[in-house]
Amino acid sequence: MNTFTKIKNYLEAHASATVSQLSRDLNLTKADIHYHIRILLKNGEIAVLPDSYQAGAGRPARQFVRLRSAPDALARFLIDHLINLHLQNKDQQSSREALAEYLSKCLLEQYQHFEVQHASPAVRLAKIVKNLSTFGIHLRWLAGKDGPMVSLEKEELSTLIDDPVLVEAIVRDLLLRIQKMFIK
Repeated sequence: MNTFTKIKNYLEAHASATVSQLSRDLNLTKADIHYHIRILLKNGEIAVLPDSYQAGAGRPARQFVRLRSAPDALARFLIDHLINLHLQNKDQQSSREALAEYLSKCLLEQYQHFEVQHASPAVRLAKIVKNLSTFGIHLRWLAGKDGPMVSLEKEELSTLIDDPVLVEAIVRDLLLRIQKMFIK
């Protein structure tokens, strides 16, 4: 069994693990684990959990999880049918906007579970960006005079949703919501 398979099987069995745990339990060096983790992250087979709060000094160790994905054809089928069901018998444009607002709000609510109280705005924004990347929404932000300037680097919503207008509306609403959270 190769190292990639060992790491993936371990993460399936243990839900999440750090490099130290993987190294100890798989009897491999940390350098070897880091090498394989980098490739698995790049291929989208595993993800990093958003940092959890650590009371002591130092940065918490990164926790890795195995990503389980439905077959693309099934995911597209379900999403397309759910969107069409939502849009039936309604004004499609206003319904698309409402659906986009709802989905962007839900994506940001996922972040609320990992928010660290009393953290600086930069730390909170970094955590939002990191959490959204686990959903395939990769953002970039720069500090600005009037607050952060958030922009989209890459999104993977369009690989699942065949409605480019809806995808654009979701991303636009998400960026607006994030910027409103940090405007003074």
